[in-house]
Amino acid sequence: MLDEAAFQAYSPAFYSAGNLLVYGAFFAFYTFTFVFILLDSWRPIATAYRQMGHAAMLQARRIGRGLKGALSSLAKGHVKEAGQYLYNMMNDETSVYDGFDDPFTNMMRNYPEVPDWWFLMIALVAFIFAIILLTQFPDLKVNLHFFELQKVHRLLNISTPS
Repeated sequence: MLDEAAFQAYSPAFYSAGNLLVYGAFFAFYTFTFVFILLDSWRPIATAYRQMGHAAMLQARRIGRGLKGALSSLAKGHVKEAGQYLYNMMNDETSVYDGFDDPFTNMMRNYPEVPDWWFLMIALVAFIFAIILLTQFPDLKVNLHFFELQKVHRLLNISTPS
């Protein structure tokens, strides 16, 4: 670990004026880039967030109706009908291109869309690989700020070999 006395005896950290100027310019550049984008394109950004919220509400309603139908079918003993409800929850026959008429969207309509379950499977496989990595290599130091799988590792109380 860090020996504070040896570090102070060696030398404090030194940054030249040019280095500090470049770091300051980088911070200002990134900040002004975000501010410029927000000021210049606030209408399309606001429209996109409204559409995203509307789509999320529709999907939540569809999932709620599907789960309600599936549970009521299971309560009646109709397993096949419950499976149909669950299948139809994600298969609504809509397209990600609905509502758009720009040249890029028109070009992309020529290709088949990837089903949503493919993305769910990729996420599940990645999550399983991450859990395996954390359990099989306990000394591995990984910075996991976004998913924080180390907390999941502790929550699951997975024992690792010493």
